[in-house]
Amino acid sequence: MSRWCASSLKIRILFWVLLLVLAAIWGLAARIATVLRTDLQQAISDHLSVTVGYVVNDIDNKIQLRIDTLKEIAASITPEMLAEPAKVHHLLEQRNVSRQLFPIGIFVADRQGINIAEHPRVAGRLGGSIADRDYFTAVMAGGELAVGKPIQGRFWKQAIVAMALPLRDASGATAGVLIGAIILSGPELFGQLEQTRIGKTGFLLVVSPRDRLIVSATDKSRILTPVPARGVNPVLDQRLEAGIENAAIAVNSQGVETLSVSRNLKTTGWLAIAGISSEEAFAPIGKLKQQIYLAALVISLALVLVLRYVLVRQLAPLAEASNAMRLMTRNQKAFATLPVRRNDEIGHLVENFNLLVSERKRLDEALRSSEERWKFALEGAGEGVWDWNIETAEVDFSQRWKEMLGYTGDEVCNTFSDWQKLVHPDDLPLALAAIEAYFGGKTQGFVIEHRLLCKDGGWKWILSRGIVTARNAEGRPLRMIGTHTDITERKRMETELRALATTDFLTGLPNRRSFIADMEEQLARQQRLTERAAVLMLDLDHFKQVNDSHGHAIGDAVLRHFVALLVGELRKIDTAGRVGGEEFAIILPGADAAAARVFAERLRQKAEDTPFLHQGQTIPVTVSIGIAAMRASDRDADAILARADIALYRAKEAGRNRVELEADGG
Repeated sequence: MSRWCASSLKIRILFWVLLLVLAAIWGLAARIATVLRTDLQQAISDHLSVTVGYVVNDIDNKIQLRIDTLKEIAASITPEMLAEPAKVHHLLEQRNVSRQLFPIGIFVADRQGINIAEHPRVAGRLGGSIADRDYFTAVMAGGELAVGKPIQGRFWKQAIVAMALPLRDASGATAGVLIGAIILSGPELFGQLEQTRIGKTGFLLVVSPRDRLIVSATDKSRILTPVPARGVNPVLDQRLEAGIENAAIAVNSQGVETLSVSRNLKTTGWLAIAGISSEEAFAPIGKLKQQIYLAALVISLALVLVLRYVLVRQLAPLAEASNAMRLMTRNQKAFATLPVRRNDEIGHLVENFNLLVSERKRLDEALRSSEERWKFALEGAGEGVWDWNIETAEVDFSQRWKEMLGYTGDEVCNTFSDWQKLVHPDDLPLALAAIEAYFGGKTQGFVIEHRLLCKDGGWKWILSRGIVTARNAEGRPLRMIGTHTDITERKRMETELRALATTDFLTGLPNRRSFIADMEEQLARQQRLTERAAVLMLDLDHFKQVNDSHGHAIGDAVLRHFVALLVGELRKIDTAGRVGGEEFAIILPGADAAAARVFAERLRQKAEDTPFLHQGQTIPVTVSIGIAAMRASDRDADAILARADIALYRAKEAGRNRVELEADGG
């Protein structure tokens, strides 16, 4: 999408206009749907609130009637009567409380929780103990009214809840407890709740927050079942633990989203909840939302078609001009002015393009004339000239450029890839990196020395210089012009001078300065990578006698003879150098003292076994060798050579033609 937008003005205009208009249309549709849902939610919440409020008031009134009845009976039971249970029983019979209020009856327990009187009589209840009941312990602890935990009745085998009041003695202390019990599933207390229906999925619940139990429900199978554990339904947790009365949408323990309203019962502290599934609650607006979104879709599609038609018509001249310009820039059509068809912004754009075409023709002619003069001057100075069209990868090589390498005519193709094939493989990465650095603005110009392949198979060193002469609007290079200068002779002289500065003329080995530089590099690697290395100092035994007896020419020949033996024992990674008249040194990378000693003994034995022969005369060649291990703690190469030199001195003192390690074994 981003590529299309970047390449088409029509698409960009269409995209942004549609984006704004469609955002407004669909935003309005979504807003209407949201408002409808909110209003419906409020209406349903109000209806649920009225329903649950009516149920709460009904239950509160019924429970309050039962509490008042218990209070009247409690007031009639005197402290003296508690001492004679028969009188209490007689009083309860006289009262003859309606079975509709307390279907299970009313009974009295003493301080120990033993039932001492009841009405009506129930087999097994009188004399039984309720000392373990929560309502009994609550009243005995000083409570005025206690509503027990809903339980399965011991005698009635049904879900019941008990309400208890204290019976005081003369001192005001609790001498007994008056209890009235209610059947939860019966119609006497929760009849209104059970008869109330809320749609198909609606429900009513009465919950004991203290016990987290369902006291009553339209679905009787849920009575005495626990509510979901904490965390399953955060809205329910807030209602149970904080007593919040509200309307809210939440997902219940069955995974069904519901809209519910809660109210607290004043008499018992219970919580009443009325609810309905969200699917049923918001079903009336489902089809309406579909119609709203369908209308938004139809409007959107119609708007796309209208806008596209208008844009194509209005921008047709611009597309025609753009196509003509593209053909001109690709040299598929000659640069020429375009017809101006309208006197508007597009027409003004075409007029300005026509002015640009005229100016371009004038500048091209001036540039062509200037380039011809410039190339003629460079060719006359012996420089090869190249002209690189970066966009097409075509390169125009001058005749002098080709002659410099021995080519003629069309023997060199005019492409950038052909130039790369001529560059020496070792130099090509550096040349390409130099071009990239120049194009990226990291260098002021393109200047590099590299080798080019000649027609005869040889290589010439070339100094290549160039500058970018044309860039596009983004600054990307389009054209680059440069020169080639033959610097082969200069490179040859530099190589010879470098060899003279670093090589011993007599033996061809690195001289002392070059060898010391190699040692410093090896020491740096060891300090960085903890790589082992050993250094050997060698001295030809009795070499002065050779010079004195046979002359310096023979002495030089003996040195070359020994160097040939030495080089034959070296690995590719080893380095040897001449550090004095008859003194030599060797670096053995990766070798410890033991390996270095093996090497030294092999070299010493080879020298001893291979004397120098001159005109039938045998000149013995023996060598003394001192070995030092390179250490990361060494300050410089001189410190290592000093230790190896001490070991060499010990070899000489011990009789020469020997190998000695530094004193500590390295």
